Amino acid sequence: MKELNKYLEKIEDLLKKSNFVDADDKTTEIFKKHSPLSRGTLIRLDEMWVEHSHGKYGFSVQAAIYNECGYYEAFIPRVGWEKILEESDFAVSNEFAGANLVFVGYSYGRSNQAPKGNMPTVFSDYSRSILDVFA
Repeated sequence: MKELNKYLEKIEDLLKKSNFVDADDKTTEIFKKHSPLSRGTLIRLDEMWVEHSHGKYGFSVQAAIYNECGYYEAFIPRVGWEKILEESDFAVSNEFAGANLVFVGYSYGRSNQAPKGNMPTVFSDYSRSILDVFA
């Protein structure tokens, strides 16, 4: 519990400084080391993300976007984790033949230009448990 609280304090410190990239990395670490996280911990993490990003990031933000989209394949390009391929993309490379999405990583997260809901990126791996709390 002490280690978990240290992670939470570190994440909040990073968020207060608008260091969203490092806060995202620490949020991923907390999930990997302490899952399953309690409902209370998920809510606390979300509140920190929402507060310090002024409503741009957080699990509840992601859950709202997910609910608007209706399904995961529409959600992921909306938050900037993948992009919908344009016709010109197909002309450049045939490796995308038959696919309409391509993973572009979390490159937006390396700047403050990330779209709403882009972080925390851990949502992509733990979406079911997160949606159980915030959906």
